Amino acid sequence: INVRGLSAEGVLFSGRNAAGGARIHLPGRVGFDRLYEHTVTGNQTWTRMAGHPSWLPTDMQAEVLVPGSISLDSVTGVVVKSTEVAATFLAQLRAAKASLGVPLLVSAAMFDRYQVGRLRAGAMRPREEVYGA
Repeated sequence: INVRGLSAEGVLFSGRNAAGGARIHLPGRVGFDRLYEHTVTGNQTWTRMAGHPSWLPTDMQAEVLVPGSISLDSVTGVVVKSTEVAATFLAQLRAAKASLGVPLLVSAAMFDRYQVGRLRAGAMRPREEVYGA
């Protein structure tokens, strides 16, 4: 999703899983900074250690809450778990006489919390492949 949407009216940020309660949802720059605080406490306490990627929130379950719907103009790509899911998704679009218009990416790691945890520990991004490229 395009980052321009982060400053939209009503967007809230939660430094941990948003299901933790409304009092942890904050708007604006203060809320955004919460995603990257040195220590975040929820069900667990997460601390940014040396080597923690600057682009990665302190808690992997941090969330950005967008009210209402997200316009398709704001979508910069779609990530799916496998090539099978990608093929099915594109077939469904074709059947609906619709097109995607943004990259379709495959990343099994993004759908596996254990792989995401290992990648986080190694300060690495999950591998993504453009489907059909």
